[in-house]
Amino acid sequence: MSKQMLSEAEWSKNVGTQAFPVSFLHEYAVGLLWDRLQDRDAVVVRTMDGELSGDLKVGVDRVVIPDSMQPIGGCIPDLALLDRDLRPVRVIEVVVTSPPTEEKLEKLKRLEDRGVEVVIVPVRSEEELKGLVPADGRFERINWANVLGPRGSRYQQRYDGIVGTLMDALIHCTPEVRRRFVRILDELDNLESLYPLSPNNPKVQDSDNGAGRE
Repeated sequence: MSKQMLSEAEWSKNVGTQAFPVSFLHEYAVGLLWDRLQDRDAVVVRTMDGELSGDLKVGVDRVVIPDSMQPIGGCIPDLALLDRDLRPVRVIEVVVTSPPTEEKLEKLKRLEDRGVEVVIVPVRSEEELKGLVPADGRFERINWANVLGPRGSRYQQRYDGIVGTLMDALIHCTPEVRRRFVRILDELDNLESLYPLSPNNPKVQDSDNGAGRE
């Protein structure tokens, strides 16, 4: 089981307002999705019914985070994906603790009736948050027997040497340097290091005063 990066209390912390509370987990999930939608790669997520969505980027030219000043068809979803004419192609709603209210579901249904795809994404835990960021499957697709060849190949010898040099350095360096190395490794195993938001992500700026949702 992977290490828990934040406590339940930290994930549940209200970063919105008293009138419009919103959890840190919710805002971070929206931020991660916003970043993924800026990339060139296809974006597929697991929806509320347990199925995988289609590519969320199909037909999309711009991604916005609506608010009360710029709703989408009378609704304020977590993310709105627009085409080149700035018309909504699909909207994304992130569910953390409870599903959307009946009022919001009705608004989302009206959007669907107008041809806008509605995607509801569950992020009810840290593990589901991590699932928003696909693991790099590059090494899983490698046939190691073909790559490494027989034991003692030049590839193995080269990288054995690199790892061996590092291990020798750790053995013979001073305890102070070794402790610093361990501290660096510990510091890498955190939210900002493993699942960072980009500097221009709207949720980096808004996480301390989250906007209300309707």
